[in-house]
Amino acid sequence: MDIRFEFTGQERDAALTALALRDRRDAILLLAVMTGGAALSLVWPFEMSTPAATQAAFGALGSALVFCLVRQGMELWEKYRRYRAGLPLEPAYMRGLEPGTHTLTLTLEGVRARGPFGARALPWSAIVDVVEDEKFAALIVSPGECVMIPKWALDRAGHGDLEVIATLVRHARRG
Repeated sequence: MDIRFEFTGQERDAALTALALRDRRDAILLLAVMTGGAALSLVWPFEMSTPAATQAAFGALGSALVFCLVRQGMELWEKYRRYRAGLPLEPAYMRGLEPGTHTLTLTLEGVRARGPFGARALPWSAIVDVVEDEKFAALIVSPGECVMIPKWALDRAGHGDLEVIATLVRHARRG
């Protein structure tokens, strides 16, 4: 099955936003660190006569410091992984989101994608995750590469949902 569509710059920005919002690591990390800060303020090891407000302030400051350090380490690690993979260091770039004409061919073996900057042939086992929102479906290959399919193009091709694609990805992962 061939799917052909034009990907504009506005659609690319919307797709990047949708992909960025799917990653909730920061919120979970902040919650864990704030819980640790609250626990730290309850079990203050230095001086038991310190007022509770001071303990809470030190706990909140300590947890904010830990959060900032851990988040900066995560960003540096992500840049290092992108550098090692040969991808641009700026996180706003993701291969597969280039504006222009895209043609996708979905087969039982995998997906072939042709875009403005070349062609790729990916077996279903190379797909790490399948993500969808109300406008887009994304086949995630790596942190810097995806195959983005607008929902309207899927509907036009006769695949209103991703059930068949998700089944092929799950089957390839088990095999």
